[in-house]
Amino acid sequence: MKTQLRLMAFGLGWMAACAPALADHPQPQMFEAGIETYSDRISVGSSVNGEARVQGCATCVAKSYRMSTDTLFFIGSRRVTQAQFSAYIAGRHVPAMFFYRTADQLVSRIAAGK
Repeated sequence: MKTQLRLMAFGLGWMAACAPALADHPQPQMFEAGIETYSDRISVGSSVNGEARVQGCATCVAKSYRMSTDTLFFIGSRRVTQAQFSAYIAGRHVPAMFFYRTADQLVSRIAAGK
């Protein structure tokens, strides 16, 4: 019984000592968001500075996001050009991830395939 009381006192003391340190940290911020979807629900167009459209699910409303020269495209883990990516996803239904910056809605990267 004494051992349990000592352990409990130690645990409470430890939590009290850590509380001020935890309170000093700022709230986490989300800088980037991702949409898990399929390749046939993504449209990247032909212009690097154009828009990309993505639909998260079959019944979801498609949303548009801006692209730039910094937007990256991947087939699996291999980095490709926008044209190669567009050709790859045409007519395919493979898993895809669409990432964009939350501050300015700019597409950071799009990946499809395995």
